[in-house]
Amino acid sequence: MFKYAIYTLIFIFTFSYANESKKPEDVLKKIYPSSNVEIKNLVLNSQQLESIQKLSGVKFDSKLVSIYIVKKGQNIIAYGYVDTHIVRTKPEVVLYTITLDFKIDVIEVLHFGEPLEYLPEKNWFENFKGKGLDNDGLKLRTNIPNVSGATLTSRAITDRARFAVAIVKTLFGEKKMRFLITNDIKLKKNIFYIVLFFNIFSFLFIIASIFQYNITYGFSYESLYKYFFTDPEFPEKVSIKQVVENVHINLFLNMFLFIMISSIFNVFNFTLRLKMFLIIALFISSVLYSFSNLIVYYFDSFLYINPLSFLTFIALAFIMLILSTFHLLKKNVKPSIKAIKFIIMFFSFFILIFIVFNLFIFYIKLGFAPESIKDYYLGNPEKYTKPKTLEGLFKIFYPHLLSMALYSFTVAHLLLFTELKKVISLTIGLILFVSSFLDNLSGLFIRFFNESFVYLKMVSFIIFELFSLFAIIYIILDILISFKTEKT
Repeated sequence: MFKYAIYTLIFIFTFSYANESKKPEDVLKKIYPSSNVEIKNLVLNSQQLESIQKLSGVKFDSKLVSIYIVKKGQNIIAYGYVDTHIVRTKPEVVLYTITLDFKIDVIEVLHFGEPLEYLPEKNWFENFKGKGLDNDGLKLRTNIPNVSGATLTSRAITDRARFAVAIVKTLFGEKKMRFLITNDIKLKKNIFYIVLFFNIFSFLFIIASIFQYNITYGFSYESLYKYFFTDPEFPEKVSIKQVVENVHINLFLNMFLFIMISSIFNVFNFTLRLKMFLIIALFISSVLYSFSNLIVYYFDSFLYINPLSFLTFIALAFIMLILSTFHLLKKNVKPSIKAIKFIIMFFSFFILIFIVFNLFIFYIKLGFAPESIKDYYLGNPEKYTKPKTLEGLFKIFYPHLLSMALYSFTVAHLLLFTELKKVISLTIGLILFVSSFLDNLSGLFIRFFNESFVYLKMVSFIIFELFSLFAIIYIILDILISFKTEKT
């Protein structure tokens, strides 16, 4: 699915080692004096891929494309697309500029790996100017003359011209774009300030987390032991229900903190090795910290794993925020598609863990039998349990409204970047939100209306789990397939 990423690497490699190579931004600024060039890395959906292939007649299966937007002031004056392809055995890199009415304006060869005798003369490229996809305007031997001795080059440049126009027309003609990575920070102040303020609030959250941890657990052996095992002379473990509740909350908070901090960090100009090291370390430490309470509960000799994993997670998040903020102020942007794919995969694994743990916490707190669920909400004198109060139930219901909406939105959003149809992706997102809403609402109904709503509770929970499981496995498999496709 992402094999054209390999061409992009060839393109970058070419710029580094060929003296005659030209940078697209520099060429565009010469073609359009006094202009600014903005790069947008876009993700295509299945419908857009189909439209591009239909319009251009060129087979293309990558979802990731880069478009150069040429502006004067705030006004767009042209689009640019850089295409890398093999002519005979070596790469050719061509910049196509496209007008606002989706016609070829200028074609510039940025690098030609074959012998120059196979490259058409400059005046041949003038044949493309003002031609678009209508009336076979970009067909070799129809409106574009063939160059004897350079047939393969002529055909490649002409075919890819149709492809370049098709991409721009599909994306900007319908005004439908979906962004995976953005360089907008360079030119757009609103995105700059959004990221800046997010980093500031994240710093405040980290500081508050340290205070909260110190208040709850403390950093000494005595305070930690007291939290988990109460009195050292008469040790008694903290309630398992309290432990799983802590894990449940930490999982949710940490997985969203992970994807936000990692995604912002990935936008900036760091080496891929540094990006991957910090992203993987942040993922491992966040998962370890999320489950540290449960580890200590069952293995009391690992008491210090709780503060160590917490401090590691916080330190890594702090370092990534510091580096991101520094490069944000310098507007030093260089996103990595490979890194963002790993971030999404790790986040998906996070959600997978969250789904499985949901089953565990449901079993620990409510059980899987209708009677045990009734006992949880209505109480049972034989077990000396009291009915749940409205205040207690609403404390659970209220925050879950926002958290489950965020969860459903995120999963549906990630599905939109897969091969799954848009309608199915949005439907799954809606099902996740409705089922999670009914799962939480049914607890109030069981307690204050009728105990028969216990079956609504069970059915809505099962639907939520199954659809979540399907969505996340699909996302993970889609990313793994893309990695495999790149290698081939």
